[in-house]
Amino acid sequence: MKIAMLGQKGIPAHSGGIEQHVDVLSKHLAARGHEVIDYCRRSYCGRDATSTNDGGLRRIFRPSIPTKHLDAITHTFASTLDVILRRADIVHYHALGPAALGPLARLAGLPVVVTVHGLDWQRAKWGALAKRCIQFGERMAAASAGKLIGVSPILKRYFEENYGVEAEFIPNGVMPMQHRPPERMLQYGIEPRKFLFSVSRLVPEKGLHYLIPAFESLDTDFKLVIAGGGGFDADYEHRLREMAGDRVVFLGPADRDFVAELFSHAQLFILPSDLEGMSIALLEAMNMGVPVLVSNIPENVCVVEDAGFTFRAGDIEHLRKVLGDIIHDSAQLAEFGRRASERVAPFQWPVVVDQLEQTYYECCGKTPKATPDPAEIENSLQAATDAPDALPIEEG
Repeated sequence: MKIAMLGQKGIPAHSGGIEQHVDVLSKHLAARGHEVIDYCRRSYCGRDATSTNDGGLRRIFRPSIPTKHLDAITHTFASTLDVILRRADIVHYHALGPAALGPLARLAGLPVVVTVHGLDWQRAKWGALAKRCIQFGERMAAASAGKLIGVSPILKRYFEENYGVEAEFIPNGVMPMQHRPPERMLQYGIEPRKFLFSVSRLVPEKGLHYLIPAFESLDTDFKLVIAGGGGFDADYEHRLREMAGDRVVFLGPADRDFVAELFSHAQLFILPSDLEGMSIALLEAMNMGVPVLVSNIPENVCVVEDAGFTFRAGDIEHLRKVLGDIIHDSAQLAEFGRRASERVAPFQWPVVVDQLEQTYYECCGKTPKATPDPAEIENSLQAATDAPDALPIEEG
């Protein structure tokens, strides 16, 4: 099949959960013999902004108006016009804003798949007009998608209850990381098993303004290590740094090898968010066997189930209590680390790609080909699925 991916900023992924998702998915699909077209923005890819065609995986650049509010929609519009001319077998939109162009592809007779990675209109960075535009994309996703996918059961249920349309739950996949010895972390004074770890963009919906004061109120010699860059709100990042004491270490954007090193030696991974789709950073922590503590929003709870600790979302005092109860309990943490690594089996990429591939065939009315030999897939992916070289963080 010829499969076009629209809505992502570009590949290779430098930041962003959607970009990482599309990057890895595209490589898996190309390795299975499909022709995959990834539409990219020059502003995201920078010096690497040249069209390529490598082993069935193509990058195509279309123009956009590179502003906060117009970049995504203008690029998706130009990409949709292009893909109509190319007559792809599947047009796969990622995120609600880009899905607003789904009806245009559908009117041109192309099968449309939409993956909803989160209810983006809920993000703090958007003003009233932008929220309404994204909600329009939500309605268009429900109206135009031949197959509508939510990356969590909560998103699946949201569309079924609010729009009366059938949706599928197909989760994000998780890329394996290798355990690494403590090296770079030592340069920051970070000792193995003596720190708590959080990975996210420094934006309000990630809830770091709950985590920092809860941690600061603990009587402990542990450090809190936060990896991730800022968002559009520089004031929020400044506020976080003001409330943090000497035991809080801000690393800024961290490359994947460094994140793997920190996962390898963290006492606990913490995700205190108010809003998620399905956190790739959470999946990666669990896949590395790191015990996890998450806010009890449904999108987090459906991932961890009984394999992680939870606290009441937005409740600083409850977060402080849970942290105080568990951070020194090595036996309990080890047990929850084991549970976490077992829990992520359904989120492995080969399982996710099998589900998506079947969805594509159903959407365009084609007969699925015989399931490829797993050994052949793994061999072809050995070079193709190199992990993104930057921090795997969600991007709205």
